[in-house]
Amino acid sequence: MPTRTKVFISYSSKDRAWLERLQVHLKPLERDGLIDRWDDTRIQTGDAWREEIQRAVAAAKVVILLVSADFLASDFIEREELPPLLAAAAERGARILPVIVGSCMLEGPNSNVGKYQAVNSPNEPLEMLNEAARNRVWADLARQIFDLLAPSPDASPPAPPSAEPTPPAAAPPRPAPLPTATSTPAATPPPASVAEPGAGRYALLVINDKHVDPVYASLAAPLDEAFSLEGVLASEDVGGFKVTTLRNQACESVKNAIDQFFAKRQPDDLVLLYYYGVAVKDSEWGLQFITQDSQRDDPELSIKAYDIQGAMRRSDSRRQLIVIDCAFACAYTGDVPLAVLCKQRGFLARFQGEGRFVLSAPETPRLSWEKGTAPEPPAEGAAVATGPVLAAAMVHGLKSGKADKDRDRRVSVDELFAYIEATVSSASDAPNNAPVRWAFDQSKSDLVIANAALPGEDQIPTPIVRRDSVSQDIRQPFLELTVPTYILDHHFFLLDWNPAFDEVVAKQLKLVRGQDHAKAFVQALVNVEEVVKHAKEVFGGERHPLVDTEILIFKSDVYGEVRFRKVAAQITNAEGRTMGWMVCLNVLDADGGDKIWEDVLSRMEQHVSWSRYAVVYDALLLKFPAYLKLVEQVTRLVDGKRRCIVLGAGTGNDTLQLLQDPDRDVWAVEVNETMLGQFRAKLVDYPPDFSDRLTIVKDNILRLDAMPRASFDAAVMTNVLYAVQDRDGCLNQVNRILKPGGILALSTPHRETDVDALFAGLSAALEQQDLLDRYQEHFDAARARHDAMLDLIHRDTIDETLQMLDRAGFQVEGAPVPSYLGAVVVIKAVKVREPAVQVAVAVEKKTAPETQTELRDVFVSYSSEDKPIADQIRACLEDQAISCWVAPLDIHAGLDFAAEIVHAIKSSRVMVLVLSPSANKSQHTPREVALAAKRGIPIIPFRAENVDPSEALAYYLSNVHWLDAFPPPISQHFPRLGETVKSLLSTIAGEAVEAEDAK
Repeated sequence: MPTRTKVFISYSSKDRAWLERLQVHLKPLERDGLIDRWDDTRIQTGDAWREEIQRAVAAAKVVILLVSADFLASDFIEREELPPLLAAAAERGARILPVIVGSCMLEGPNSNVGKYQAVNSPNEPLEMLNEAARNRVWADLARQIFDLLAPSPDASPPAPPSAEPTPPAAAPPRPAPLPTATSTPAATPPPASVAEPGAGRYALLVINDKHVDPVYASLAAPLDEAFSLEGVLASEDVGGFKVTTLRNQACESVKNAIDQFFAKRQPDDLVLLYYYGVAVKDSEWGLQFITQDSQRDDPELSIKAYDIQGAMRRSDSRRQLIVIDCAFACAYTGDVPLAVLCKQRGFLARFQGEGRFVLSAPETPRLSWEKGTAPEPPAEGAAVATGPVLAAAMVHGLKSGKADKDRDRRVSVDELFAYIEATVSSASDAPNNAPVRWAFDQSKSDLVIANAALPGEDQIPTPIVRRDSVSQDIRQPFLELTVPTYILDHHFFLLDWNPAFDEVVAKQLKLVRGQDHAKAFVQALVNVEEVVKHAKEVFGGERHPLVDTEILIFKSDVYGEVRFRKVAAQITNAEGRTMGWMVCLNVLDADGGDKIWEDVLSRMEQHVSWSRYAVVYDALLLKFPAYLKLVEQVTRLVDGKRRCIVLGAGTGNDTLQLLQDPDRDVWAVEVNETMLGQFRAKLVDYPPDFSDRLTIVKDNILRLDAMPRASFDAAVMTNVLYAVQDRDGCLNQVNRILKPGGILALSTPHRETDVDALFAGLSAALEQQDLLDRYQEHFDAARARHDAMLDLIHRDTIDETLQMLDRAGFQVEGAPVPSYLGAVVVIKAVKVREPAVQVAVAVEKKTAPETQTELRDVFVSYSSEDKPIADQIRACLEDQAISCWVAPLDIHAGLDFAAEIVHAIKSSRVMVLVLSPSANKSQHTPREVALAAKRGIPIIPFRAENVDPSEALAYYLSNVHWLDAFPPPISQHFPRLGETVKSLLSTIAGEAVEAEDAK
């Protein structure tokens, strides 16, 4: 083994979380003996730490710097670590690899770090990226280190003394295609996103739709779908399989082909066997697959299930998918009558084995006969053949990408099964017409069957802190009041759209600006396959057309089927580089007739009305002392909260008031573009740091789904709530994004609001400043707007508003305070619990599996012997408004236990592991921990006893901090667990907000 190379990591103690992620990515290099990683966690208690650091610095060949403002501010790093490290680089050629983890100033003539090429761009530090992008940076760093240290592939290690030369091993032979089959090779190599290095992907399609036996011929209809499946599986950008197809071959040929197909496969090869035709449940011979020459009275002329099972067992491949798309029949005897045979289930279970997955068409027999009889074939016109049940669903699910339920751009075997089951079951009213599914070895259920990515989908969407400015650069002045129109960034993520698109498309699909890819719209189209094909052909390469057009057909819940003529125009900057796309949808026709235009017109009128109000808003209100006092009164209620969100920000007056605190970050949510235009124009008159601490989000305040739970310390709603149609839903959403103890400061009108008195006071204020004549037109427009909204203004009493706040989990502090000449009341409400009725989260619904578990903060993993401890943990955390998932309490009756566990882990933000001797012996606990680690879910080991984790657990817990729950009583350690969980949840939420994407 080559000598391990010392890799020294320099970092600030405040950046320890980044160090732990780096350690995870370097672990494979350590395990392979390539590197000897050193950081200060290697210093043991009692060591002479300064000398230990000096020795490590002197031996370093690769130096990783985790650079942040804290790193640059550290006097110890500047004086003790950096000088010898930089000297090692100059004298011994040590490689310096800076990773920019936080925004900081690297420029300057005296910068020791800025002179070295960083692994990532200083303009995109890790704290600004989402988790996937961060992992890509860490992986690039690990590859650089590997490239620096790994021996050259051309260099062979010297032979040991007196060793004889060893000839190179011959590659294992691959079976040649059968002369009777057509072979369709996939492109070489298969897509990197589908095929693993060194693994092959092979598919055998056995098609039998012609039979010499007339009874069998009546059961198997001719088909085309299976050959469509051949193209999809072989496609380079979908399946990447090498496909061999046998059609209507004799029994012996098919049996030999299946034997050869499974033979000599490597362990990591993925093999897929698809069988279409007739399958007979025989009371004597078991399950038989019928071929072209099969005869009912000659069982030797059929493929027995145990023939296929034997080929599967003999194969080295541990990744096998069997799809049985057959019409079933029953052949029975007096000993095993038909009624008994039909009730027998589990013929397919005999295919069981490690890494095997089986999906079958419904097993309900279409034809039955008693053995020894000579049944006549069905009369003409009474044929029972219906063609393949599964192939069409497979083709559509893979070709369109709709089978990609979790939107990770890959179709796993679990997802494919779920999609086929849902599609086939929904197409039939018969209760027994559901496919039969057998999945063995659940640990491999994420086996990748196909690629489901569209161009640009695997890229990082425009960061939320830049999204607004990018959108404005692309925007055309007429965007808001045209036909349904939307803006895409250069990776085809939806940046923005106009009211017409929102009304017709975005509202139904619950799209989220800046987060959803165009694929979310594409997959909702009736003609999705044609559109996906067009997207891959036209936009899959590096050169894109300046203008593109096609027909889109959208199935609307309100307007029926709507046909659009899409016209997309590329928008470029001064250098000719693509900034994004403007896409207009010209409505050709709709099943709902003129209703679509009536609703679009109504929406535009509403938009124009608010836009007109935006023009006069500041002109009047900034001259109105009562309004200025209201803004100051509401914003003062947030106390010293650091991260605030303003909902219905309007022209930004309350936002700008909040930004007066230099330590505060503010998000402003507003959907009206004219309001936001007024807001942006004001910013130029404020210090630059106002813009640095401000994030503008253009969206409806009812669509806060993309924002993670517990993201903000305070929320402000100044005269907004009354205009919201679903006020309960809005307040529930506000509760969701506020941290426990977060403040909602709001003002709102009520049943007794006197609009006449309010405008009399405004008129007097303008008159006093000699401005009434100047602003009379604006004054009249504002009065007209308020008169049009009188029903909304007077909709709720003060008590009804307080009741809404209580239902949403808020506790009002003090009595509501009249303000704004008595037109509104000002209320301070504190989040004390979850809403009485939980609000559905659209984004989380779209990304979760169809059978999904409610989102929770914490998944508690424990051995059954430790259930009392798990129950105490749940009680402790939920008392602190931390939602928990604990089996079996949270598993609903009738649901699959293992599937619910998997869904719950995927839907949790943190895992708490009760670590004990019984947990070490448990078969289930290591699987739960492994899944959490794979999903990047933080794990908190809560050691109930003084034991080390088993080997199965230790691998996943090597870089996490343990909490010791001893000495007893264990209850005294629960408060520290609660604080740890709350701190971690807060960190997760903060990172997600700053990185823009909800995970």
